[in-house]
Amino acid sequence: MYNYIVFDIDGTLIDSKRAAILSLQEALLEETQRRYTYDELKWVFGLPSHVSLTRLDVNDIEKVNQKWMQRLKENHHLIKVFPGIETVLNKLREDEVTCGIVTSKTKDELINDFVPFNLMSYFQFVTCADDTKKHKPDPEPILKFITLAHAKPGKTLYVGDTIYDMKCAGAAGVHFALALWGAADKELPVEYKLQKPMDLLGLIKKGAAV
Repeated sequence: MYNYIVFDIDGTLIDSKRAAILSLQEALLEETQRRYTYDELKWVFGLPSHVSLTRLDVNDIEKVNQKWMQRLKENHHLIKVFPGIETVLNKLREDEVTCGIVTSKTKDELINDFVPFNLMSYFQFVTCADDTKKHKPDPEPILKFITLAHAKPGKTLYVGDTIYDMKCAGAAGVHFALALWGAADKELPVEYKLQKPMDLLGLIKKGAAV
């Protein structure tokens, strides 16, 4: 049985892709006068914001990041919790399963984007982008969670929606479940694929971990 369930945030707990990319489009247009398409920016989803901006070859990363985060606050109404997530989290708490978060968001981004949904009480341990030197797909973020929670890798399941999540879990020696409700690439070669959040409960009950 899995005793520790770790969640990514964007594309897993909350549907934030539209808001995140729209906000980045607006910030880049203001700063560079270039109008990026959705397809040109969709790869940034799942990466820390400063990593995305570095790859976009932005001159003043901090300035553009601040504009991006401000736009995201303005577009926060577009972000929703995926249906069924809170029901699953409540059941996991009833079953005394330890839940955590490993996210590419910084602590400030967590506060601005996720805390308003009032789900933080379900998570005992949280690892943000500024808690580690390396980030997904490197295993350090999940290894940080394992250290904080005194978790056993074989009893830990990471739930995410991107190849970065998959590679991070694999390198950390924990099993991975793909959240199909938020995944752009639904054909990733993973241990488990979850059609909907409630499927996670059935997976845990099967006692799939060794």
